[in-house]
Amino acid sequence: MVGTNDAAHGVHIESQQFVVFQGTSYTAENLNNFVTPLPPSLQLNSSFGGNIVYTQVTGIPDVTGTITISSNSTTHALAINAHGTVDQTN
Repeated sequence: MVGTNDAAHGVHIESQQFVVFQGTSYTAENLNNFVTPLPPSLQLNSSFGGNIVYTQVTGIPDVTGTITISSNSTTHALAINAHGTVDQTN
């Protein structure tokens, strides 16, 4: 993802989908967005407001935090650290 088209890239998180976008900010109308809808049984939530942008060359994220994936009675958390690494926390 880093460096494609000489641009930063990011991920926009909504409860029922996530969107990979190019640039430093998310615009829903952008036809180049890559939208991944989730099945109705899954729900996403983020601790950082929904957008994470990775710098063009280094891949360092502009925010850190947790993405929670929920399904019925099961919940998993993914932590994104300052290096852009994603780790499952539970």
